[in-house]
Amino acid sequence: MSWWSDFKKKVKEFFTGETETPDTSPYIEGQNKINEQLKKMDEEFEASYDPGAGYDDISDLVPEEVEFVYREYTGDDENTIKDKTTQKYKDIIDSETETVNADYGGRIGQIETKKDNAVQGATQETDELDKEYDQLEKEIRNSLVEKGMYRSSIKDSQEERNDELRQYDIDRVNAQLDSQLATYDADIEKLKNEQDAAIGELNIKYAQKLQQEIDDLLADRQKQIDEINKYNNDLKVKEAEYTEDRLLAIEKQLAERMKNELEIKELEQTVGYAGEKAENYEQRYQIAYDYYMNIPKEVATILIDENEDLRKYLGNYYTRLAAAVQKKQG
Repeated sequence: MSWWSDFKKKVKEFFTGETETPDTSPYIEGQNKINEQLKKMDEEFEASYDPGAGYDDISDLVPEEVEFVYREYTGDDENTIKDKTTQKYKDIIDSETETVNADYGGRIGQIETKKDNAVQGATQETDELDKEYDQLEKEIRNSLVEKGMYRSSIKDSQEERNDELRQYDIDRVNAQLDSQLATYDADIEKLKNEQDAAIGELNIKYAQKLQQEIDDLLADRQKQIDEINKYNNDLKVKEAEYTEDRLLAIEKQLAERMKNELEIKELEQTVGYAGEKAENYEQRYQIAYDYYMNIPKEVATILIDENEDLRKYLGNYYTRLAAAVQKKQG
């Protein structure tokens, strides 16, 4: 802007009281490029700059994750224990019952064989008696015929006597058979009672063992569960204590860092940045300075005032830049 144009502008402002707002649009693109450049420098600096250098790393002092392994009962539930144990003793009872049945079945079978033999023997004996008495009757008839007495009363008397003797012997054989069969049946009944008693004793014996084993297994199961619960409860307390201790350590560490960082910030406000941070911000300032000092003062003033990103990226150097622009001529 020529001195004449500047003179006319000031005269107009003096007489009208109106201030002409400069057009900043031609310089926005350039400012955006400056912002991008400063943003990149800020990100690179933040990535490499460690304000906590010299502090203990809390993640090393108190590991983020500590393995608290809780126990879990993996055994059978109550119903499964009862079912398995019941099946176990059912198989035992079935096996021993089969042995008992086989033993008594064999012994009873032997007696049944004796009964069959007795019936068969009695039948054979009565058949022989019938044959003998038939032969005797025939001999009596022949004798009476030879003596001419066949039609006499003696014939009827002797035949009747022969039939009585026949029946007597047959009744004797049948009576003996009935006595034998009764004895055999009694023996069979006795064996069956013994068999039933033996099986009953098996059921009683193993029913008691079954219940005792179920009680023992359930007691052992409960003992394991109680031990696991106690272990897990103790572990919960340890985990809670660890978490509390860790939080307290973190709070203490962070409080120390915040205190030191606050002191650093106060020191920076008083005497400025130091070390590599000062070097980095000096470079940022120079980039911004070169741009804003080469555009009209009014435009630079407006852009700087409205540029919040610039305020962030320059830090303490922001007011220094604004002051430098105000001192600029034209």
